[in-house]
Amino acid sequence: MEDNLSVGLLITFGKFRMLDLADLEAHHSHELVCPNNLIGAVDVYHVNVHGQFKGIAPELIGALHPRVAIMGNGATKGADPLTWPILRATPGLEDIWQDHYSPTGPKAPIRRTISSPTWNPTTGTS
Repeated sequence: MEDNLSVGLLITFGKFRMLDLADLEAHHSHELVCPNNLIGAVDVYHVNVHGQFKGIAPELIGALHPRVAIMGNGATKGADPLTWPILRATPGLEDIWQDHYSPTGPKAPIRRTISSPTWNPTTGTS
């Protein structure tokens, strides 16, 4: 219940936009983009609730159209198996980053760099 009392942040720096809704659960984040998208597109989306399925709202992720998703999971918390296909199916998503390897996630930890090495987060251009 206290998860939904989290403070969410939309961080902007020049054209760069990052959204972190902390532990906001899916049924509440739905209201941010349906029927109207109150946030708009972002460059980076910090996945809600450590990547636990209870925080994943496909309509939110689709409306945000992020280039990168970050999961702030721990070694034994988050990165739920049901979260991965939803993130991977997001149009325009170039990469998924994890803060820690999680045994509940994919077989191998994700340690990739953004697909566009020349992408400038300040200007939002490649």
